[in-house]
Amino acid sequence: MPRRAKTPCRHSGCAALLDQPGFCDKHRRETFKRQRQTMTPDKAEHDRFYHRVAWKKVRALQLQIEPLCRECRKVGKLTAATVVDHIIERSKGGGDYDLGNLRSVCVSCHNAITRRADGNT
Repeated sequence: MPRRAKTPCRHSGCAALLDQPGFCDKHRRETFKRQRQTMTPDKAEHDRFYHRVAWKKVRALQLQIEPLCRECRKVGKLTAATVVDHIIERSKGGGDYDLGNLRSVCVSCHNAITRRADGNT
């Protein structure tokens, strides 16, 4: 079976050819470093929270307790939940690890919830 054609690095002007689309090693590091430097302190803390062991344990427990999407169940659909959402946002005083403030939802419902919360209906 023929292999896939190599693709150029996504960095403008780089001639490196890659087996998979993306950045070469040099430009991947540069891009990641630039993203970290431009990240606001609030965003950095937000990212750190969701990588903590304590959050991962609470998230797993919530998905075990409520394995189906709560929003889909309201309309009679059965969809596996893959995201744990804070009902009251952490930034607005919602408990970080409070199971009463968490709901299990699917990705599409989580995206819709987030759009509504951001005012992008």
